[in-house]
Amino acid sequence: MVMETAKSVLGTKKRNHQDWFDENNSAIEDLLAKKNKAFMEWQNDPGSISKTDRFKSLQAQTQQEIRKMHYKWWEKKADEVQHYADSNNPREFFSSIKSVFGPSKSGFAPLLSADGAMLIRDKAGINNRWKEYFSHLLNRSSSVDQSALEQIPQKPTLEDLGDPPFIDEVRKAIRQMSCGKASSKDGIPAELYKAFNEVSLKVFHNVLTSIWEEEEMP
Repeated sequence: MVMETAKSVLGTKKRNHQDWFDENNSAIEDLLAKKNKAFMEWQNDPGSISKTDRFKSLQAQTQQEIRKMHYKWWEKKADEVQHYADSNNPREFFSSIKSVFGPSKSGFAPLLSADGAMLIRDKAGINNRWKEYFSHLLNRSSSVDQSALEQIPQKPTLEDLGDPPFIDEVRKAIRQMSCGKASSKDGIPAELYKAFNEVSLKVFHNVLTSIWEEEEMP
Protein backbone atom coordinates (compact mmCIF):
# COMPACT_ATOMS: atom_id res chain seq x y z
CA MET A 1 0.00 0.00 0.00
CA VAL A 2 2.78 2.43 0.91
CA MET A 3 4.70 1.58 -2.29
CA GLU A 4 1.63 2.08 -4.50
CA THR A 5 0.82 5.41 -2.84
CA ALA A 6 4.42 6.61 -3.21
CA LYS A 7 4.44 5.67 -6.91
CA SER A 8 1.15 7.43 -7.58
CA VAL A 9 2.28 10.62 -5.81
CA LEU A 10 6.01 10.77 -6.56
CA GLY A 11 6.23 8.59 -9.65
CA THR A 12 9.10 6.31 -10.49
CA LYS A 13 12.69 7.49 -10.70
CA LYS A 14 13.78 8.32 -14.23
CA ARG A 15 17.27 7.36 -15.29
CA ASN A 16 19.39 9.79 -17.26
CA HIS A 17 21.14 7.01 -19.11
CA GLN A 18 20.33 3.67 -20.70
CA ASP A 19 20.50 0.56 -18.56
CA TRP A 20 20.49 -3.12 -19.53
CA PHE A 21 18.35 -4.08 -16.53
CA ASP A 22 15.58 -1.59 -17.31
CA GLU A 23 15.41 -2.63 -20.96
CA ASN A 24 14.97 -6.29 -19.93
CA ASN A 25 12.82 -5.59 -16.90
CA SER A 26 9.73 -7.59 -17.97
CA ALA A 27 11.69 -10.69 -18.93
CA ILE A 28 13.71 -10.57 -15.69
CA GLU A 29 10.55 -10.16 -13.59
CA ASP A 30 9.03 -13.25 -15.25
CA LEU A 31 12.14 -15.32 -14.53
CA LEU A 32 12.27 -14.17 -10.92
CA ALA A 33 8.56 -14.82 -10.42
CA LYS A 34 8.92 -18.43 -11.58
CA LYS A 35 11.98 -18.96 -9.40
CA ASN A 36 10.30 -17.41 -6.35
CA LYS A 37 7.18 -19.52 -6.86
CA ALA A 38 9.30 -22.68 -7.02
CA PHE A 39 11.14 -21.56 -3.88
CA MET A 40 7.89 -21.12 -1.94
CA GLU A 41 6.63 -24.52 -3.07
CA TRP A 42 9.91 -26.09 -1.93
CA GLN A 43 9.78 -24.31 1.45
CA ASN A 44 6.22 -25.52 2.01
CA ASP A 45 7.34 -29.08 1.32
CA PRO A 46 11.11 -29.22 2.12
CA GLY A 47 11.16 -33.01 2.01
CA SER A 48 10.14 -33.15 -1.66
CA ILE A 49 13.11 -34.01 -3.86
CA SER A 50 11.28 -33.03 -7.05
CA LYS A 51 10.42 -29.55 -5.72
CA THR A 52 13.99 -29.09 -4.50
CA ASP A 53 15.37 -30.05 -7.90
CA ARG A 54 12.88 -27.80 -9.69
CA PHE A 55 13.86 -24.78 -7.60
CA LYS A 56 17.60 -25.36 -8.12
CA SER A 57 17.05 -25.85 -11.84
CA LEU A 58 15.05 -22.60 -12.14
CA GLN A 59 17.62 -20.77 -10.02
CA ALA A 60 20.45 -21.82 -12.35
CA GLN A 61 18.34 -21.05 -15.42
CA THR A 62 17.48 -17.57 -14.10
CA GLN A 63 21.14 -16.73 -13.47
CA GLN A 64 22.13 -18.00 -16.91
CA GLU A 65 19.40 -16.08 -18.74
CA ILE A 66 20.13 -12.82 -16.91
CA ARG A 67 23.82 -13.16 -17.78
CA LYS A 68 22.87 -13.67 -21.44
CA MET A 69 20.67 -10.55 -21.39
CA HIS A 70 23.48 -8.55 -19.85
CA TYR A 71 26.01 -9.77 -22.38
CA LYS A 72 23.72 -9.22 -25.41
CA TRP A 73 22.88 -5.70 -24.27
CA TRP A 74 26.54 -4.72 -23.97
CA GLU A 75 27.32 -6.43 -27.26
CA LYS A 76 24.59 -4.39 -28.98
CA LYS A 77 25.91 -1.14 -27.46
CA ALA A 78 29.47 -2.00 -28.45
CA ASP A 79 28.35 -2.58 -32.06
CA GLU A 80 26.52 0.75 -32.00
CA VAL A 81 29.61 2.61 -30.78
CA GLN A 82 31.81 0.81 -33.31
CA HIS A 83 29.41 1.73 -36.12
CA TYR A 84 29.73 5.43 -35.33
CA ALA A 85 33.51 5.07 -35.11
CA ASP A 86 33.67 3.32 -38.50
CA SER A 87 31.43 5.97 -40.09
CA ASN A 88 33.64 8.77 -38.69
CA ASN A 89 30.79 10.31 -36.70
CA PRO A 90 32.39 11.62 -33.49
CA ARG A 91 29.25 13.41 -32.30
CA GLU A 92 27.13 10.25 -32.23
CA PHE A 93 30.17 8.25 -31.09
CA PHE A 94 30.47 10.14 -27.81
CA SER A 95 26.71 10.60 -27.51
CA SER A 96 26.15 6.83 -27.59
CA ILE A 97 28.84 6.36 -24.94
CA LYS A 98 27.31 8.96 -22.65
CA SER A 99 23.85 7.42 -23.14
CA VAL A 100 25.20 4.30 -21.43
CA PHE A 101 27.34 5.79 -18.67
CA GLY A 102 25.21 8.88 -18.19
CA PRO A 103 26.23 12.55 -18.13
CA SER A 104 28.76 13.61 -15.58
CA LYS A 105 27.32 15.16 -12.46
CA SER A 106 28.37 18.70 -11.78
CA GLY A 107 28.36 20.21 -8.33
CA PHE A 108 29.96 22.91 -6.26
CA ALA A 109 31.73 22.36 -2.97
CA PRO A 110 30.94 25.19 -0.54
CA LEU A 111 33.77 27.45 0.61
CA LEU A 112 34.34 29.53 3.70
CA SER A 113 34.57 33.27 3.27
CA ALA A 114 37.92 34.95 3.86
CA ASP A 115 37.06 35.75 7.48
CA GLY A 116 35.68 32.23 8.04
CA ALA A 117 32.31 33.57 9.20
CA MET A 118 30.12 32.50 6.26
CA LEU A 119 29.76 29.42 4.06
CA ILE A 120 29.54 30.34 0.38
CA ARG A 121 27.32 28.00 -1.65
CA ASP A 122 26.41 29.79 -4.90
CA LYS A 123 28.52 29.39 -8.05
CA ALA A 124 29.28 33.09 -8.50
CA GLY A 125 30.26 33.48 -4.85
CA ILE A 126 32.54 30.41 -4.99
CA ASN A 127 34.27 31.69 -8.14
CA ASN A 128 34.80 35.11 -6.56
CA ARG A 129 36.21 33.51 -3.41
CA TRP A 130 38.73 31.48 -5.43
CA LYS A 131 39.64 34.62 -7.38
CA GLU A 132 40.16 36.48 -4.13
CA TYR A 133 42.24 33.63 -2.68
CA PHE A 134 44.61 33.29 -5.66
CA SER A 135 44.88 37.05 -6.05
CA HIS A 136 46.11 37.25 -2.49
CA LEU A 137 48.33 34.17 -2.83
CA LEU A 138 50.04 35.17 -6.08
CA ASN A 139 50.47 38.87 -5.38
CA ARG A 140 52.28 38.70 -2.06
CA SER A 141 55.61 40.42 -1.81
CA SER A 142 58.53 38.09 -2.45
CA SER A 143 61.54 37.78 -0.16
CA VAL A 144 63.60 35.79 -2.66
CA ASP A 145 66.93 37.28 -3.67
CA GLN A 146 66.70 38.12 -7.38
CA SER A 147 70.40 37.42 -7.86
CA ALA A 148 69.84 33.84 -6.70
CA LEU A 149 67.13 33.39 -9.31
CA GLU A 150 69.40 34.73 -12.01
CA GLN A 151 72.00 32.07 -11.19
CA ILE A 152 69.58 29.25 -12.01
CA PRO A 153 70.53 27.80 -15.43
CA GLN A 154 67.77 28.26 -17.98
CA LYS A 155 66.54 25.41 -20.14
CA PRO A 156 65.56 26.00 -23.78
CA THR A 157 61.85 26.48 -24.41
CA LEU A 158 60.17 23.39 -25.82
CA GLU A 159 57.99 24.89 -28.53
CA ASP A 160 56.53 21.50 -29.56
CA LEU A 161 54.67 21.27 -26.23
CA GLY A 162 52.13 23.62 -27.75
CA ASP A 163 51.40 21.22 -30.62
CA PRO A 164 48.51 18.73 -30.51
CA PRO A 165 49.54 15.20 -29.44
CA PHE A 166 50.49 12.61 -32.05
CA ILE A 167 48.33 9.50 -32.25
CA ASP A 168 51.20 7.41 -30.85
CA GLU A 169 51.29 9.69 -27.80
CA VAL A 170 47.53 9.26 -27.33
CA ARG A 171 47.90 5.49 -27.68
CA LYS A 172 50.67 5.46 -25.07
CA ALA A 173 48.66 7.66 -22.67
CA ILE A 174 45.63 5.35 -22.93
CA ARG A 175 47.83 2.31 -22.38
CA GLN A 176 49.18 3.86 -19.16
CA MET A 177 45.72 4.65 -17.76
CA SER A 178 44.75 2.68 -14.66
CA CYS A 179 41.65 0.50 -14.81
CA GLY A 180 39.14 0.24 -12.01
CA LYS A 181 39.29 3.94 -11.23
CA ALA A 182 36.43 6.43 -11.06
CA SER A 183 35.54 7.96 -14.40
CA SER A 184 36.67 11.49 -15.17
CA LYS A 185 34.45 14.52 -15.74
CA ASP A 186 33.32 13.20 -19.14
CA GLY A 187 31.87 10.15 -17.41
CA ILE A 188 33.87 7.70 -19.55
CA PRO A 189 35.88 5.03 -17.69
CA ALA A 190 39.44 4.07 -18.65
CA GLU A 191 38.31 0.57 -19.66
CA LEU A 192 36.37 2.00 -22.60
CA TYR A 193 39.35 3.94 -23.92
CA LYS A 194 41.48 0.81 -23.64
CA ALA A 195 38.93 -1.09 -25.76
CA PHE A 196 39.47 1.25 -28.74
CA ASN A 197 40.58 -0.40 -31.96
CA GLU A 198 42.62 1.56 -34.52
CA VAL A 199 39.54 3.10 -36.18
CA SER A 200 38.09 4.28 -32.87
CA LEU A 201 41.48 5.59 -31.80
CA LYS A 202 41.81 7.64 -35.00
CA VAL A 203 38.36 9.16 -34.49
CA PHE A 204 39.24 10.02 -30.91
CA HIS A 205 42.57 11.56 -32.00
CA ASN A 206 40.79 13.65 -34.65
CA VAL A 207 38.37 14.98 -32.02
CA LEU A 208 41.25 15.87 -29.69
CA THR A 209 43.11 17.61 -32.50
CA SER A 210 40.06 19.66 -33.54
CA ILE A 211 39.40 20.72 -29.92
CA TRP A 212 43.09 21.63 -29.50
CA GLU A 213 43.08 23.76 -32.67
CA GLU A 214 39.87 25.56 -31.66
CA GLU A 215 41.37 26.48 -28.29
CA GLU A 216 44.55 27.74 -29.95
CA MET A 217 42.65 30.03 -32.33
CA PRO A 218 42.70 33.71 -31.31
